[in-house]
Amino acid sequence: MLPYCNSTSGTKGYPWEECREMDQVVGVKCERSYFVCDFGDTWWTREVLCNNCVGDCPRGKVFDNATEICVLPNTIGCDCTSQGEILGTLCDTKYYVCNLLNGDWRTNEVACNPEGTVFDPSTNSCRPVADLTC
Repeated sequence: MLPYCNSTSGTKGYPWEECREMDQVVGVKCERSYFVCDFGDTWWTREVLCNNCVGDCPRGKVFDNATEICVLPNTIGCDCTSQGEILGTLCDTKYYVCNLLNGDWRTNEVACNPEGTVFDPSTNSCRPVADLTC
């Protein structure tokens, strides 16, 4: 059994209609909390709002309903506003390019090349690490 912290029955805003099996994880893309399905007379969900337990993504991460795991927001397009937009963090060895696929934002991860370069959001490009304050 999964360790739940707090729970409430399915009400407006909870994705209970997506439930198909017990303990199925469902959620809304890019939200920090997700839900675990349960069944009584009807499907309902337990929303968990706590730290370090099932149902609450760690700080800085959000739920990806396609993979049912917590991920960094820019890896699934949470911050995307336009096709081809580039997202990344200063001095990271990778960045992300936004793509709209079937009405859903997704991102493609791109590694900085050549080796020894890191992402610079001020130029949306990879630059030698020595040129930046990391």
